[in-house]
Amino acid sequence: MRHRANAAVGRTAAIALGAAWLAPCGPALAQSLDTSDLRISEPLAASGADLLRMLSAGSDADDLTDPALSDLLSSDDPQTSDASDFLSDLDGDEAAEPPSPQVQSFDLFTDAEGRSATLLPATPSSDGSSSGVSTTDSADDGTDPDSGDVAAAANLDATTTGTVGLRTGTSELDIRQNERTERLDIDPEHRANAERLKEWTDPFAPVGLRAGSFVLYPTLEQGVGVSSNLSNSADGESGAFSETSLGVQLLSDWLLHEMEINASTSYRRNFAGDTEDDPTFDADGRLRLDIDHETTATLRGSIAYSQDDPEASDAASDDRADVLDMAASATLERLFGLASLSATGGVQRHAETEDESFSQDYNTYTASLRAGYQISPALQPFVEGSLGLRRFDEPVAQCCKRDSQIDSLKGGVAFDLGEKLTGEVAAGYAWNIPDADSIPVDSAPTVDATLDWSPRRGTDITLTAATTFEPNDDNLSSSSLYQAILSARHRATERVELNAQLSAGRREGDRPEDQETTYSAQAGFLYWVNRTLALTGLVRHEGEDSEAPDDDYTATSARLGIKLQR
Repeated sequence: MRHRANAAVGRTAAIALGAAWLAPCGPALAQSLDTSDLRISEPLAASGADLLRMLSAGSDADDLTDPALSDLLSSDDPQTSDASDFLSDLDGDEAAEPPSPQVQSFDLFTDAEGRSATLLPATPSSDGSSSGVSTTDSADDGTDPDSGDVAAAANLDATTTGTVGLRTGTSELDIRQNERTERLDIDPEHRANAERLKEWTDPFAPVGLRAGSFVLYPTLEQGVGVSSNLSNSADGESGAFSETSLGVQLLSDWLLHEMEINASTSYRRNFAGDTEDDPTFDADGRLRLDIDHETTATLRGSIAYSQDDPEASDAASDDRADVLDMAASATLERLFGLASLSATGGVQRHAETEDESFSQDYNTYTASLRAGYQISPALQPFVEGSLGLRRFDEPVAQCCKRDSQIDSLKGGVAFDLGEKLTGEVAAGYAWNIPDADSIPVDSAPTVDATLDWSPRRGTDITLTAATTFEPNDDNLSSSSLYQAILSARHRATERVELNAQLSAGRREGDRPEDQETTYSAQAGFLYWVNRTLALTGLVRHEGEDSEAPDDDYTATSARLGIKLQR
C-alpha cells in the first residue's frame, strides 16, 4: 500500500512540476498565439486536484472527487505539500512562483526508454569547455536525482552555426543550421568536375605541384622490351629496345576561365636494325575565356615532331627527315536561348627537312561556321560548314599549280549525359578542288567522332575518329585518310588498372601505293605500389596491308617498365 502511495505521489509531483516549468512560458505562448482572452475558469481551477488525479492515476471522469486524493494532497508529507500549495495558488495568484522541485525533473531530452539525450557541439568553445548542455541519467540508488537544470538545457542558442550532433542512445543525427547556398556564378563545367571528384576519389591519383594559380602533374616512364620488327618495315629485324617517356600536364585553378597544357616526349633506342634512334615530341594547349554567361572564346594550339620512316625518305638512319606539324585556332561561341552559333578560324603548318626537288611544306587555312539547337540538356544536333585553302611554299610543280581548296559540310549530334557519355558524332562530305584545271577533284564522305563513355564507375571508354585530305608524294594528287582509335581503361582493383586499345586507318588514293590499311591492338596493365610508383606492362601487335609490293609488314612487341608521378 505504501508503494502505491509513493507511486501516486511521484506521478502527481511530476505533473505539478511540469505545469510549474511551463508556467513562465505562458505569457509568451499566449502572445505568439494571440490568445490573451483565454483564462482558467474557476470551476476548472477548483477541480485542479481531481484533474491531476485523473491524469496521474488514469481515473475516469466520474472519479474526479475521490476523497483519497484530497487526503493525500492535504497530508503533511513534505513531498506533496509543495504541489498542494502550487495548486492552491492557481486559484488566487496567477503570478505565483513555482516551488523548487524535490523529485526528479521532467526532461524533454529523455527518450522513451529512459536514456538521456546529450547535445554535443561541432567544435569546442574557446575556453575548451563544451558549448552545449547535457543531462545525465538519473541515479537509481535513492539519492536526489535532480542535479541538472532543465531550463538551461532547453535554452539553446539560436545563433549557433555549423553542425551539431544530437546523440540519443547509440544513434547520431546531424542537424545543420544556416545551410550554405549554392553559388550561381560558378561555371557548370567546374561544378560537374567537383561532383565527379566527390563521387569517385582515386587513392593513387597524382597530387601535383602547386605553381601559383596552376597545378603541375609530371610523369616519367622507363621501359625495356623486345620486338619482332624494330623498324616497322617489310624487312625489319627483331631485337630489344629501351624507351623513355616524360610527360607534364599543367592545369589552371581559376574560378573563371580555364587553361590546360599537355606535353610529352619520348626517346626509343633500338639495339638492332638500321633505325637506332626514334625521338618524338607532342604538345597541345587550350585556353577558354568566359566572356559572359552566353559567350565564350577558346584558343587552341598544338605541335608535333617526329622523324620520317627510312623507306619513305630513302635515306640512312642518321639522315631521316624531320617532320614538324603545328596548328593554331580560335573559336567564338554565342548562345541564343536554346540555339548556339560558333565561328572558328585556324591555320596548320606542315614542314619537312628532307631535300627534294619540290618542297613538301605547306599551310592550310580554314574557316568554319557551326549552328546547333539544344533539344534537351543532353542532346544537341548541329550542322557545320567549312572552307579551307592549302598553299604550298613552292606552289608550282612540273606542270601546274599544286594549291587547292578544301570544302566540307557535315551534320551531327552532341551528347552531354554527365559522367556517363559526352562528345559528338558527325558525318558529311568533303571536296579537294585543285587550282589547276588539269588535276581532277577529289571527294569523299567524312566521319568524325569524339566520345567518352563510362558504363560503370572505374571504367572509361573513348572513341575518336577523323577524316582528312593529305597530299601524295607525286606533289599533285591527294588522298583521303580515315583514322579511328578505340581505347578502354578499367580499374580492376584499387591498385590494378587494365587498359586496351584498338586502332585502324585507311588511305584512299588514285595510285596503288596510296591504297593501304594500317591496324594495331594492344593491352596493358598498371600496378600501383604507392601513389608515386607503378609497375607497367604492355603487349602490342600492329601491321600494314598495302596494294604496293613489298610494303606489307607486321610487328609484335612486349614491354615492362616503371612509372613515376607526382
